[in-house]
Amino acid sequence: MIAKTLRWTFLLAGWLCLALALIGVFLPVVPTTPFVLLAAWCFSRGSQKLHRWLLDNPTFGPTIRLWEEHRVIRLRVKVLATAILLPLVVTMQLASAAPLWAKALALALVAWGLLFIWSKPSRPRPATECATALAPAQSIAGQPVAEQPAAGAARGAATGSPGRSPRRAGR
Repeated sequence: MIAKTLRWTFLLAGWLCLALALIGVFLPVVPTTPFVLLAAWCFSRGSQKLHRWLLDNPTFGPTIRLWEEHRVIRLRVKVLATAILLPLVVTMQLASAAPLWAKALALALVAWGLLFIWSKPSRPRPATECATALAPAQSIAGQPVAEQPAAGAARGAATGSPGRSPRRAGR
């Protein structure tokens, strides 16, 4: 019962985020990409069919795939978000009659959002960098380090049960 309720909650949240993203296409104050990414996350937990539908979408699919596979936000999206958010927050700070706390909150949220998107890479790492990062470890002398047994196997040999550490074996 709880799993079914949770599934429906994720579906509802996914559709809500997708609706907000659609509004963001026409209303520059509302960002589109974060809501599409959030919708994809919700659909991945609520419906693989809807998640696949978003991934196959020619407009949103590439952005979602880049985020899910590489945690990348394209440079064009970063520049567009900055070009929209900065003038809006500056206008609010200078011309709005909003209370000081609202101005400060808006400034802090925009700053946090821009720091977040600009802290992410703009394109995936080249395959050569990935291969280098995954290369076998080498000792100082340049010789490959001997392979260690899997962590579960080492613990299993010591305790007689796979996956249990020696410290917890007696409990």
